[in-house]
Amino acid sequence: MRLRDETRLAVLGITATGKSHYVKHRVVKRATRCVVWDVHSEYAEPCNLDEVSLDELLNEPELLADSECKLAVVPEWDDPKELALGFTAFVAALKDSHQSQSMAVIIDEVGLLRPHADGQLVALAAQSRHWRMPLVLVAQRATMLPPGARAQLAVIVSFRQNDPGDIDALSERIGAERAQRVAELQKHKFVVWTQNEAMEAQQQEQKK
Repeated sequence: MRLRDETRLAVLGITATGKSHYVKHRVVKRATRCVVWDVHSEYAEPCNLDEVSLDELLNEPELLADSECKLAVVPEWDDPKELALGFTAFVAALKDSHQSQSMAVIIDEVGLLRPHADGQLVALAAQSRHWRMPLVLVAQRATMLPPGARAQLAVIVSFRQNDPGDIDALSERIGAERAQRVAELQKHKFVVWTQNEAMEAQQQEQKK
């Protein structure tokens, strides 16, 4: 998938549906420059990224300015509050990095950041395009994304979701019919929704 500065993409799917494979092979590997918030240290080897700790990144902010930046940032944490504090510092480092060219930002396991980092997630979804950072939020469930961040999404790629609450959350964004298709997807199958598509459909409806 081609990422532009203004891209705000969510990749959703319960465990073992193909979500992680999609992110690694269709997003991270194809990005010219990227940084992954990699809580479980799963991206460096399969995606050929340089793995650094969060402390290393914060002490060497020039890593983000590298013209060939491809990083997996692994935070150390013992509880959700500590993880959220680290994420807050991570977002601040992104904001201060002053990118001269696009750098994709992939946030894995968004659900682990809630609710303590909701404000940072929403701010990142709202502001990342101004920092030349296309954003990818990865979560097992739609409701793991803060509502304010969901509202900013321009693209949603959803593998199977089977919780009624998640289907309802998706319905608000992609429509009830498509959300119901998500509930019936087989392994490795997914549904794609784009904001542009929705706007075109709305315009067609207004012309009737």
